[in-house]
Amino acid sequence: MKYNFLTRAIEFVATQEPLPEWCKTIERNSFNISEKLWLEMKSLVDSYLNREVEKIRNVNNGKIETAYKVCGIADYNEKITDFLINQGIALQSDFHFSTTGGQTTDRILRMIFHAYCEFSRESKTWQDYMSNPDFLRANPAARFVRIGSDEEPNQLHKANENKVYRWDDPFWLHMNNKQIGGFEVPWGPFGFESCMVQRPVKRAEAESLGVIHKGEIVKAPNVKHLGIDLSKHFDAHIESDIDDVTPEIRQQAIQDLRDRLGPQAVTSDGKVTLEALKEIRRRYGLNSDS
Repeated sequence: MKYNFLTRAIEFVATQEPLPEWCKTIERNSFNISEKLWLEMKSLVDSYLNREVEKIRNVNNGKIETAYKVCGIADYNEKITDFLINQGIALQSDFHFSTTGGQTTDRILRMIFHAYCEFSRESKTWQDYMSNPDFLRANPAARFVRIGSDEEPNQLHKANENKVYRWDDPFWLHMNNKQIGGFEVPWGPFGFESCMVQRPVKRAEAESLGVIHKGEIVKAPNVKHLGIDLSKHFDAHIESDIDDVTPEIRQQAIQDLRDRLGPQAVTSDGKVTLEALKEIRRRYGLNSDS
């Protein structure tokens, strides 16, 4: 993963109190162990987000079956725990549920897991928005919105809740500044457990608020320094087919689409219909004819 997410995750762990023993080991042997651990974390979360599958042997009947590589947060925590122990970074005793052990470890791992998932989703959504001129014409700005509750909200975030700014405004980087726990990118999340997100604002409202001039065209921010080329489709290198998964997973995916978009959304052979694609684009404010 590019950007500063993994670096910020390491810095975050190093400042937590009480600090689990395995975190102290990382501090003492910072680079090599940190790199191994965060690459492993990245690999596991990517497997979860991409719904990657693998062949495993069922211990009950000995049969080879297809299963997700990472089923969720509990499975992720278990795999990271095994990795830490096998690499000699931690001992089994470090993960007992005590004030200074497992509870802190579990909280930190969960926090990083959820933040990484959110980071991946938000970065993809942002890049999809910014690479679509039709979307930017229709939605030239965004609102800084709080979702959920944060027991100790960032005061700068709190002061700017519901403010509206154009997508290319430095405001977004200011809200994600490293000095206030952010990740230094113009999309969310805006720090661990910040609960702040961007929500697109229609042109008419943005113009009425004076955020943009009438008819003004907002261009996507320049993010080449982050290794992003918005002229290329974000998922252009990814190929997937619903037939690559098990019949159970395939049927569940088809049913999910039908539940969300109606029974006509998927054909009998599992392909998404043109009308369904138009409906998805309409919901996201995109030009359904393009």
